[in-house]
Amino acid sequence: MQLPGLPSLLFLFYLLLVLPWMAFRSRQKLNSGREADVDRFSNVELGRIWRSTLINLLIMFVLSWTVGHGFGFRIFALPTLNSDVFLATTAALTLCFLLRFRFRMLSGSRTPVTVVGTHRS
Repeated sequence: MQLPGLPSLLFLFYLLLVLPWMAFRSRQKLNSGREADVDRFSNVELGRIWRSTLINLLIMFVLSWTVGHGFGFRIFALPTLNSDVFLATTAALTLCFLLRFRFRMLSGSRTPVTVVGTHRS
């Protein structure tokens, strides 16, 4: 058995401690804005949310790439495309569209979905 290295430990620390703490802190900020009846989603606030999300995704990508590179995983290796891969991809995509069509037929409503914070009344 091999002990995890520093990149693995940093990735676990970020994934198991930092991200949940940030989510808890964000929930508190959003709830305080809702209770105070303040519009918390100004253009500046949305820009900060986008920036922090992109930074978090970049950090997770770098950490996961570093961990994978440590044991020889080639993240950017191109797979060999043969008939089995093509058939599996086609079947998965067909199933995805069939399920999407079925759920739309079951729901019956065609109301558009809005992202939280973008709807202004």
